[in-house]
Amino acid sequence: MTGRYRRAKAAYEEATLQYKDTAPGAFREVSDALISRRRFDEEQVEQAEAVNAGREAVTVVTDRYKEGKASYYEVLEAQQQLFPAENALSQIEAGRRLAVVQLYKALGGGWSLKDSEWSGASARASSSRSAGSGGQ
Repeated sequence: MTGRYRRAKAAYEEATLQYKDTAPGAFREVSDALISRRRFDEEQVEQAEAVNAGREAVTVVTDRYKEGKASYYEVLEAQQQLFPAENALSQIEAGRRLAVVQLYKALGGGWSLKDSEWSGASARASSSRSAGSGGQ
């Protein structure tokens, strides 16, 4: 009886020490992921505004070109300013999505699909969504 008690107490103490070693790191990972996600969300809003302004500039210059009030060089120049902004927006979106995955992982989430199974799962999800909305 005393032996079982000592084993149980030793197991409890070991679990307590493991928790004390693991918990701060886990909380830090969650905090870092949340901060990263918020930062990417803020950057995305700002960059989306820049992209929208660039698209509007391209539209205005294109209209002016069609009316004969601007040269095609001005259209190209506006497009050259727009494309890097769009590229930066897509990179921010990729970073934001990675931050969400890191947050999910830090919170203990996981998934069981292998890389080759993802395309089949997304096709099944698309077909089930379209089948569900067919009667509307």
